[in-house]
Amino acid sequence: PFDTTRAIRRYLWRDAKVVYNTIASEQNYIQLNRGSNYGIRDEMAVLSSTGAVVGVVVNVSPNFSQVLRLLHIQSSVSAAHQPSGTLGKVEWDAKDPRFVLLKGISRSVEVKVGDSVVTSRYSYNFPSNYLIGTVSGITNDPATGFYLLKVKTAVNFSTLQQVFVVENLMREEQLKLAADTEKKLEKQKKRER
Repeated sequence: PFDTTRAIRRYLWRDAKVVYNTIASEQNYIQLNRGSNYGIRDEMAVLSSTGAVVGVVVNVSPNFSQVLRLLHIQSSVSAAHQPSGTLGKVEWDAKDPRFVLLKGISRSVEVKVGDSVVTSRYSYNFPSNYLIGTVSGITNDPATGFYLLKVKTAVNFSTLQQVFVVENLMREEQLKLAADTEKKLEKQKKRER
């Protein structure tokens, strides 16, 4: 897929409307009015109309798709702290629907309230540098020795109506390369034994 500048297009954006939304559970989902008939498939990223992280498609029917929201206890998004660029994971602790947690940021990194948390460049689903939220609290995680950063989500999930479903057009190639590399390294190990 080439665009008019002859550059290779990496992502394809499709619009959708929220037709169902849960917010009071540990396992919150959103249902969209677009499904496989519209090109929606599992593992596609979902961003708000302002480009903030909503979640990932986990199931589709011909006319609808189900999205595992950022506010779901099984959600885990590869993220980066800005301005440092340090990578971590955003997860939800099921306590407050306005906040998620950024884990894995070393205490050697300078972190301030108000810093942005964005999607990392190491995601097969999300394009990089899209806003997840802003740091609103900084504590230490005694179990790991890293920061535990409270992040106010950029999306107000209770009023969410319009979204974009984002397809990484090169996702399958990336996954195949990763799997093939593992197989290749495994064969090399067997030959060396």
